[in-house]
Amino acid sequence: MTNSGQLENLDGLALGYDDNYLDTPHDPPVDMSVWSGGGGLYSTVEDLFRWDQALYTDALIPQSALDRMFSVQNPKETYGYGWFISESGGHPFVGHTGGMPGVSTEIERYVDDNAVIIVLMNEGDLDAPSIAGYLRDKLFEP
Repeated sequence: MTNSGQLENLDGLALGYDDNYLDTPHDPPVDMSVWSGGGGLYSTVEDLFRWDQALYTDALIPQSALDRMFSVQNPKETYGYGWFISESGGHPFVGHTGGMPGVSTEIERYVDDNAVIIVLMNEGDLDAPSIAGYLRDKLFEP
């Protein structure tokens, strides 16, 4: 993964936009020091796909830990360790949304189907989970 990391500055990275009819970035500029953790990360679809594929092996995380990560930890919630756990049309998946001003993201891992949907958008007015839903429908179309 050579195109992923923690944001410290925006040099060379795509900026977030709030309106797809404007050609100026999100205003006012986002203070990246506020967005540590998930919101302070950047990546590409290619890098996230490599990460997804590595999670099918023990190269990064032992299978026993992955099993715990991808299973419900509180019966009142559908959340594991950092992942929402759900299913769509009989296809179980783990996933998570993300975003910050001018950015919307979604990842859905269909482990049983060895499939992943990754949507990374630098357009805050658009809805990455809806686009992921459209792709999911196409992926599992009869």
